[in-house]
Amino acid sequence: MVGDLKNGRTVHALVELLSLFGSRLYFVSPSPLRMPEGITSALKGKGIEVVETEDLKKAASETI
Repeated sequence: MVGDLKNGRTVHALVELLSLFGSRLYFVSPSPLRMPEGITSALKGKGIEVVETEDLKKAASETI
């Protein structure tokens, strides 16, 4: 997921859905717009691998 992850209600709901499938989630955003810590902690607690970065090229190359 790329963009404003801090304030995006849609991405917050989508990660809940994706967490049901055991997906590896990549979050790409500038530091001030990162996914809230409460959400990433909850995902990690469910055993979901969370990768946070500001580097879109890196995330894209790892997801192919």
